[in-house]
Amino acid sequence: MKCCVKCGTIKPLTDYHKEAKAEDGHRNDCKSCKCSANKTRRDKHPMLSRAASSKWKEKNKEKNKEITRSWRLENKDHTLQYEYNYRLANKEKRNLQKEKWRKENLARVRAYSSERYKNCDEHKLNHIIRSMVARVKSKGASVSLPYTSKDLKQRMEAQFKDGMTWSNHGEWEIDHKIPVSLFLKRGVKCPKIINALSNLQPLWKKDNREKNNRWVG
Repeated sequence: MKCCVKCGTIKPLTDYHKEAKAEDGHRNDCKSCKCSANKTRRDKHPMLSRAASSKWKEKNKEKNKEITRSWRLENKDHTLQYEYNYRLANKEKRNLQKEKWRKENLARVRAYSSERYKNCDEHKLNHIIRSMVARVKSKGASVSLPYTSKDLKQRMEAQFKDGMTWSNHGEWEIDHKIPVSLFLKRGVKCPKIINALSNLQPLWKKDNREKNNRWVG
């Protein structure tokens, strides 16, 4: 136990920051008093405090990362709420930051996307759904299909032929029973009709090429 020289309260040593030069290895002012004094100093000299903080962080990058990581783990709820509020208040700024990062790291983004496409069925199916919609939707229009990637997965698996698996997708393809070109020829441009689950089937790549734009009813 130790008495704080600032507030006069007797507290356990765990309530004091360590100080190598001190006789007992701890500061004479408790953590609460030290924090209060630091806050007063920061409020009085904000620019000076920021400069000193930046200098220390630059000099102690790894230590600062560890302190930040530990604090975030100990205050997970606070961290999640802060990040949620920040995202809501800075949507446009975050979108611009994301777009800038994507442009500056295009090779990395493509490699990551390619890897996920190979190893994550849900990512692959979402990509397929977006591609199907993009083929027929009007420019600038926002369209979503009335089913999920899980629904599409189940629909395809129910029609799988012997040897078909998601790992060999590419050897087989998702085919439109009534071709997209035939819908467009008839003046039907609604992505939800053209890409209805009932109009989709898995076909071996060779068979799909032979079928081409014909409707095998």
